[in-house]
Amino acid sequence: TRKNHDKIVDVLTMSRSHRFLHTLVSSYAAMAAGMVYGLVSIPLALHFLPKYEFGLWAVMTQVVGYIALVELGMTSSVARHLIEYKDHPQAGIYGSVIQTGTLVLGVQGVIICLVGFALSPLFARLLAIPADLERPFIVLLRWQSGIMAIDFVMRIFNQILYAHQRNDLSSYGDILGFGVNLLVLWVAFDRGFGLYSI
Repeated sequence: TRKNHDKIVDVLTMSRSHRFLHTLVSSYAAMAAGMVYGLVSIPLALHFLPKYEFGLWAVMTQVVGYIALVELGMTSSVARHLIEYKDHPQAGIYGSVIQTGTLVLGVQGVIICLVGFALSPLFARLLAIPADLERPFIVLLRWQSGIMAIDFVMRIFNQILYAHQRNDLSSYGDILGFGVNLLVLWVAFDRGFGLYSI
């Protein structure tokens, strides 16, 4: 029995070590992909956009970032609770945390979408966006708010992966996302969509 126990411990330890190494390597790969995305997308945007439009892009991104602060640490909190209850799913608390987390993140996503949609003209005035750029700013801010809202609703899947120590899958998703985003951005700029390529 002792021998079997030691074998199981060895298998689990190897599995954990392998998983840790895999997660570490995939996380660094995702970080590298993000750096490449930044190093390529910014010069790409500067090549295709006039400087004032590039500035508008930067301002709009900052505004959406501030709107997303409505998250208030909910993502980390859900992950922590999922880790705590994942080993006893039959008790029902694990499923309850997933449902509650999905609901709260969904409500936060709706708030982001509504704030971005309703207040984008106000933001344009407060930030003194030039009149000729006001319309693109409002449209882009509304689109970005909608995309951010969808991101909030989908965050529960990353939290489940995190709770089960499968960050590697999230990293692969990030790498794929950076690649697709860069390709779409490049094609859209090349086709003449300008600021709306974002």
